[in-house]
Amino acid sequence: QYFSKKEDPRSIKFLHLDSRISVYLSDLYQIMNEPYYSIICNLIRLSPIMLMGITWLAAYYLLPNYNKFRFLLTLVVGYIIGVFSVWSYWDFAAEFAPTEGVAVEILKKDGAPMVAAPFLMPIYLVFYFCIMWPITWIVTRFCPRNNV
Repeated sequence: QYFSKKEDPRSIKFLHLDSRISVYLSDLYQIMNEPYYSIICNLIRLSPIMLMGITWLAAYYLLPNYNKFRFLLTLVVGYIIGVFSVWSYWDFAAEFAPTEGVAVEILKKDGAPMVAAPFLMPIYLVFYFCIMWPITWIVTRFCPRNNV
């Protein structure tokens, strides 16, 4: 698209996202060293749990009489965010790897998690829900609906 297969995408100076917006990629690749890379990768991995908790709490306080809807809404948001977080993690991890060795190691994998994410995400949702539930329970006990 923006570069041929022989060119390294890191050698491209500008990627035109829009006719008005240009991103200077070489600076972005220099900034993306190991601590930032790991932090962002972990945030992408944890985003389903965080957003499921936020969704549950928002529905708890804003929709007090809709318990079944709150549960279903949380699972739907968790599923969508979970699938997109797997896809975005793989794209980010390969594109912004701090070294070429890490990028090659990621690209050597077959991409099975990206393909299997929509099918296996319900299993992960149970795990995510088990992590999220105690945290949201504690928050709702310290801040009941009447006080908010």
